[in-house]
Formats: sequence, structure tokens, C-alpha cells
Amino acid sequence: SPALPLLINSVNHAFYHGATIFTSYLPLNRNQSGTAAGYKPEEFQFLNEYIGRLGMLIRGAKPTSQIALYYPIAQFQARILPSNQRWPQIAKLHRKAQQAWDETQRTLRDAGMEYTIVHPEAVSGAPVKDGTFAVGDARFRYLIVPHMEFIPLAALKTIRALEEAGGTVIWVGTVPRHAERAENTAAVHRLTDGCSASSLEKFTRSITNPYPSEVGLRFLNKPQELLVGRFLRGTTPLYLAVNKTGERIQIRVQGDDAPPPVVKVHDPSTGTIRSSSLDEPIWLEG
Repeated sequence: SPALPLLINSVNHAFYHGATIFTSYLPLNRNQSGTAAGYKPEEFQFLNEYIGRLGMLIRGAKPTSQIALYYPIAQFQARILPSNQRWPQIAKLHRKAQQAWDETQRTLRDAGMEYTIVHPEAVSGAPVKDGTFAVGDARFRYLIVPHMEFIPLAALKTIRALEEAGGTVIWVGTVPRHAERAENTAAVHRLTDGCSASSLEKFTRSITNPYPSEVGLRFLNKPQELLVGRFLRGTTPLYLAVNKTGERIQIRVQGDDAPPPVVKVHDPSTGTIRSSSLDEPIWLEG
């Protein structure tokens, strides 16, 4: 049983990425073997109330980030072969690819940029218009393609169409040169000729406008101390602020309006809701 702060942190990150429904497979009671410590009734109640309050706020709201992160599943699938080894041994064979994927996400988070992970099947055939591509009811202007060697031809066709329409595609570390099938490799070569990769350290510099104007509040805290999710519920902006430090911090935020706007501050830990002007201190417990 993870410690409650760790569990709450996982919940916060799941909401940040747009999840609103949770099903727990964690043992809630202490078991005889001692591998699960269990939770006190008041801890279990707090966890459920915390999730319920956040879910009521965010459910039905739409994430606003215009950054999509391509999920490089073909990179891993292409290397899976029959084996008599167990998962811990197999995982070591994919450590380089896994590290590249993890570091791409970490770089985005450290730059304070939200993103949505998109599956290759969602990218393949996605409608492209005005420099954006659509997945469901979300539209993205930036597509980040992490380090990988294999890419499905159908997904690559959409990616190049996005570039031609004025969208931004950022290849991180390398440009893939292999297709999902040998017969498509020549086409992949033709479509990737002339593409160049950006380094892991510099690729976020190409992302100049990650959010629409409807979510215009600017958070001045360092990304290492505050995680901010930006959503729209209809036309109402909603901001999810997550303390990453474990200590009490002040949220520093600015808007373009004068006088500073009044916002509603919801605390899912207690259920309290209060109004606050942006020129008043807003504190967030660790």
C-alpha cells in the first residue's frame, strides 16, 4: 500500500493529464503476508473525498494544451520477440528507448508545458486543418515525436501533412527511418528526407504558444515547485495547481486585467471554496 501522500500525488498527476474516473486495485486492508500495510478508515475516506471533489470540478472540462506527445509504442513492439525471460530481464533490453521517452516527458514538465499523449492510431488519418490536427474534440498545433527508430507509415503521412499545413513537428534526438513493415520503409525514407532532429535540451524552444488565449493567467512559480493544468469548462477557465515540493508555497499568478480579477479557490483536501483577488496571497499546502 503506497503512503497516502504518494497516492495523492499519483491522483494529482492523473487529473493533470485529464483522467477523471478512478478504479483502485490497491489493497485497502492489511494482509497476512505484510506486503500491504492498508489504510486507516479516515485515510480511505480522505482519499475518496479528495478524488470526488476534484472529479466534480474537472469532469466535463477540456484540457487546453496545444502540445501532443507521440506515443512511440511501435519502437517497443518492433523489438519484442519470444523469450523465456521474465519482465525484469526483458525491460533491461529496452532501457535506452524507455529512458528517451521518460526524459522527453521530464523536459516538457520542467519547462512548465502541459501535453497530451497521443497514440499512433489516433494520429494516423487524423484531420489536419489550419496548422492543427484533431484527436477527438481536441486540436493540437505542436506534435513532439520522441527518439525512436520505427514509425507507422500512416502516422507519418499525417505528421508531414501537419507540417505542410503550418503546424510544428519536433523530432527529438533522431528522425525514424524504419516503417512498421519492410515494404513501407522506402516510403518512410522519402517522407523523412530533409527532416532534422532537435536536441533534448533545446526542443522546447520551438514551442512558443502552447495555450489558447482563453486560459490567460500566468503562473510565475518555477515548474519544479508547481504543476499547473489548464482546462476549459464551456467558456470558464479552470486551473489545477499541484504543489510538487511537499512544503507550503505561495502561488504567484498574474492576469492581464486591471484591477486583478477575483477567482474562486477550491481546496479538494477540505472541500472549502473561497473568493480571492489575484493581488492577495494564495497559499498551497505541501
